[in-house]
Amino acid sequence: PPGQVTPVFSFAIVTTAANDFMADIHERMPVILSPQAIGQWLDPEIQEPDHVLPLVRPCPSEWLSAYEISPLVNSPTHKAEDVLHPTASSTYQRSLAF
Repeated sequence: PPGQVTPVFSFAIVTTAANDFMADIHERMPVILSPQAIGQWLDPEIQEPDHVLPLVRPCPSEWLSAYEISPLVNSPTHKAEDVLHPTASSTYQRSLAF
């Protein structure tokens, strides 16, 4: 009906420059917030961009881990979860704790 607001459910991935860990993989990375920053990011009382823009930065490399997976992950027709497991011939692997 006219004048009625219909919610739109969506999401966005906010990116920033890659940290040292990700730079070998790609020039950008998603913004990853610390548990302490999540409240600030989601606080509906914060209306000024200047109060949250400092959170849009690369996270520490120590928070991340990576391993090589099957290139089948790039195919939208391949829906099996096995593509998320490390490949047997994986030469790229880093494990760091968050």
